Amino acid sequence: MRGVEEDDFYLIGSAYGSTDELNDLEGDPEQTKNLQRGKRDRVNAMLRSMDESDGRWAKRVPVEHGDETVELLRALGYVE
Repeated sequence: MRGVEEDDFYLIGSAYGSTDELNDLEGDPEQTKNLQRGKRDRVNAMLRSMDESDGRWAKRVPVEHGDETVELLRALGYVE
């Protein structure tokens, strides 16, 4: 897991696939709403920024999940 803050947004990125979380720090200071689905362009730009900023971070890798894992991730709101 890694994070980056730009403007009023905070992105938590995962090296294990598309389980990113984008929060609006001003509009939702408790960080209860994940905005990543509606703001993919911003998420992708922030992920690129993370990748370019420091070689110590793990690069994103594709991961295959079984049906049970996908259902658990869906229940947590990480998968549509």
